[in-house]
Amino acid sequence: MRLHVHQVAFNRRSVLITALAIAVIALFVFAEPHDSLVKADVIGYAACHRIPERSLHIDGRQLPLCARCTGIYLGLLTGWAFLFAKRRLRAAQLPETPLKMVLIGFIVLMGIDGLNSTAMLLGLPHVYETQNWMRVFTGSLYGLAVSLMLTPYVTLTLWREPTGDRTLKGWGELLLLVNGVGAFGALALTEAPFLLWPLVVVSVVGVVGLMGLLNLSITAALSGRLNAFVGWRDWLRPGLIGVALTLVEFVGIGVLRAGVP
Repeated sequence: MRLHVHQVAFNRRSVLITALAIAVIALFVFAEPHDSLVKADVIGYAACHRIPERSLHIDGRQLPLCARCTGIYLGLLTGWAFLFAKRRLRAAQLPETPLKMVLIGFIVLMGIDGLNSTAMLLGLPHVYETQNWMRVFTGSLYGLAVSLMLTPYVTLTLWREPTGDRTLKGWGELLLLVNGVGAFGALALTEAPFLLWPLVVVSVVGVVGLMGLLNLSITAALSGRLNAFVGWRDWLRPGLIGVALTLVEFVGIGVLRAGVP
């Protein structure tokens, strides 16, 4: 009897928290400003420096994220789309060592370019002049590497029955993915008018998705639901909470940044 009462109380709290999360998401979506591009800028402003000369512009409008971050989320979503198509989103193993070292190399490459770019910004000695095309391509390779190396850790944290698959199974798959993110990056660099909304969606979904996943993992740990996800339906409630927390954090960061001289 006592266990039943405890379960009822837990269910009520869970429903209340979920309702609150939905309310937060709805408030962000429907509150002013009603311009979706402005709201995308709010998200980008919280996650990126958005320096105009280091960002892509389409039809005179700056994208929500800088060139490097745009590349990062192009690569991240490309990797996740690949894993979804291959049914490896529950893969629990990293690629074999040679492939893993290449992915680590992608991360190091972006780090080098990022440090060089920061040195340029600060007026410090630097090795070369970093340009937006470099930022897009090094960012996209970094995002691809993160998607393939982060997934096993998410799998082992959340899924009750992970698979024994590796996220990447051979050089052919890596070559396909590198060519894919290269093509997407080259397309983005054309700054063609029809790319405005696709790149805005990539930016918003990528940023909110990654941060929401982090918040979801934290809330799962705090609520004792590690390794408790059996099917994709189990992601709905904690996923809504993760997204709601992300939006609150982003708005808060935006307010703090706006208040800093």
